[in-house]
Amino acid sequence: MQTTSEIAERLQAEIDASGRSLLSIAKAAGLGYAAVYRIAHRERDGMTIETMLRLAGALGLTVEFKRGRNARAKA
Repeated sequence: MQTTSEIAERLQAEIDASGRSLLSIAKAAGLGYAAVYRIAHRERDGMTIETMLRLAGALGLTVEFKRGRNARAKA
């Protein structure tokens, strides 16, 4: 199972790889620039699941939740 920390790391890598400005990602995610800046610069304190889902959507990613013992969230 991926932890929220691992998902956050994946999102940070996707932000870096996207080539998009943090402002454009923030707008697409419906988040403030400061929130996306903090995430992109590895300052993840207070990052909620909702924020992760919004960022994933803005980056064209999906997050999958599976039921069961071996559940795994994918970003």
